Amino acid sequence: MLSVIEQITCLLFAQRLDEIHTAREKQANLLRKPIKDSSFTGDQQQLRWSRFKDLEAGEPSVEATEPPAAAVPGEFTAKVIKMVDGDTIDVLTDDNQTIRIRLNGIDCPERGQPYGNNATDTLQASILGNLVKVVSR
Repeated sequence: MLSVIEQITCLLFAQRLDEIHTAREKQANLLRKPIKDSSFTGDQQQLRWSRFKDLEAGEPSVEATEPPAAAVPGEFTAKVIKMVDGDTIDVLTDDNQTIRIRLNGIDCPERGQPYGNNATDTLQASILGNLVKVVSR
């Protein structure tokens, strides 16, 4: 199941990709040419924001790569201090321990890959500096 952070990140990223694709569709229709740099292939149309935006969200969860020593086993609250990429964050616990968190169920493009910076920027705008509840899986 996805956490609220994961849902927001995924949905914002999907929404932006759909907006880009829609703009490219309009331009291609005006010019009567094929779409350049299509975000969605024919079999990926169901992944468009406009197609799945009304689906129900999952339950919260993130995957901690290493649990903090002083935290309640499997669950703790921490402040988001860094975006590693679109699906990995660093958090600071109450005892000032930095922990890298890989968001469970999210596979965003890495930095340097197409849309990798967009994924990181979207996640950063959504959660950087906020307190989050981390549930270890």
